[in-house]
Amino acid sequence: MKYLKYLALAVFALALGSCSDDDSDWNTTADTTVSLPAEGVTVRETRGIYKVPVQVSGARNGTVKVTVEVKETGASPAKEDVNYMLTSKTSIVGADTVSTDGYIEVETIDDDEINDDRTFEMTIVSAEGAKVGNATTIVTIKDNDSNPYDRLMGTYTLTAPSPFDDSTIKETVKIEAPDKESDYGKKFKLTGMKGYDWNYLVLNYKYDKETREGSIFATMPQTNATGLNFGSDAPSADITLYTINTAGKPSTENITGHWNADLTQITFDNGLYAAVVYNGKNIGGWFGYGPGITLKKTK
Repeated sequence: MKYLKYLALAVFALALGSCSDDDSDWNTTADTTVSLPAEGVTVRETRGIYKVPVQVSGARNGTVKVTVEVKETGASPAKEDVNYMLTSKTSIVGADTVSTDGYIEVETIDDDEINDDRTFEMTIVSAEGAKVGNATTIVTIKDNDSNPYDRLMGTYTLTAPSPFDDSTIKETVKIEAPDKESDYGKKFKLTGMKGYDWNYLVLNYKYDKETREGSIFATMPQTNATGLNFGSDAPSADITLYTINTAGKPSTENITGHWNADLTQITFDNGLYAAVVYNGKNIGGWFGYGPGITLKKTK
């Protein structure tokens, strides 16, 4: 089914390109230039669809069409249809396009191999309705298998003893990428606690490629929600997360987790306590997990 999808995309792209060729009035202004990024582009192996920008500068009065070719390059070359696929090798930008740029769509192919970052070269081989500026860019596909960061993300079953009674808590949670792109590779968000997607814990990520050892840990306390209505006693309260240490006491110690060899389970040392804070005072606990939290990956 995967390859049928690629075939369908390719046929659609070809049909679209053919129709555009027949119907377009090509740009005739002399100062229109098309370029690929001179600084190169980097994309994660797990990214999937990525759009390599075709930069268009200068006024235009008609359509611009850019055609590219790709080839292997570098010490660890990326192979077309093995490490990545192109849905089309043409980009068509109309005179009335809201964005001034076009793009070439690349789909990275994730594998389980530990390898160096792979590279390929993309070059503009023809441009209709424009002259060519920077013709070539290097696309780097960053490997994810030598570093477990990407593979730790997913859906997990959280299991923990209740800190309030003798019961066992089970919930579905997710480890997700951080909100800021600059935090990628450094942090995660553990979301879905108590069934709420917005209820999250920020986890820091540490990994040594040489020893292949690492951990995820939360620095505490963390305030993850504000302005929640808990009734007349706390109409606008905050949720502040604290640690429950191995002695069963609330604290501000880190919560540290370690994963197993196949990255399917993460076990944390300490527990977690969510305090309802109103007017600067802790007025009670909303939920909690006792020490020994375990996350077991489901997908």
